[in-house]
This record gives sequence, C-alpha cells and structure tokens, in this order.
Amino acid sequence: MILCLPYEFQLRSPTADRSPESTLKMCCAGLEVPFISMAPTFHNYILKESPGRAPLYQRGKLGQPTKKGHEMIAERVFASLEFEGLLP
Repeated sequence: MILCLPYEFQLRSPTADRSPESTLKMCCAGLEVPFISMAPTFHNYILKESPGRAPLYQRGKLGQPTKKGHEMIAERVFASLEFEGLLP
C-alpha cells in the first residue's frame, strides 16, 4: 500500500501541480498496489476550516503532519485496510 500526502500549498491552490501523484497512482494501479491519496480528505477538512480548528501541518516543517493530520491519516489507512480485507 502506498500513501500519498499532498503539500499544504497543493490543498489551498486549485491550480497546483498534481501530476506526480497521478503518475504514482497509475503505477500503483498497473502493479495492483493499493494507493491512498490524502489530498481529498485533507482538502475537505481545509474547506471546512474554522477558528480553533487544528492545523494539518506543522508550521515551518514542510510536509510534516500535526497530531490532527496523523489522526486523519490513521483513520484513512485503517478504512482502506479494512476495505481491502487486509486486516485479521
């Protein structure tokens, strides 16, 4: 299973380059490797952003998720593992 995390700027900009993610997704499909993109989950969270909502990335640490970011990643990975029948 491959997990792909977007950079924060990719979530905030509708014109951000997503071609590396698309290429990785195609390669995974060709190799029958499950692929998880956190972009939709993180993007939806940011769209609902309100005062007091926990950030997803640590300030000053490019691409490093916060506790909230890690929680969302864990939930998404668990759901995917469950869906793929990869849990005991």
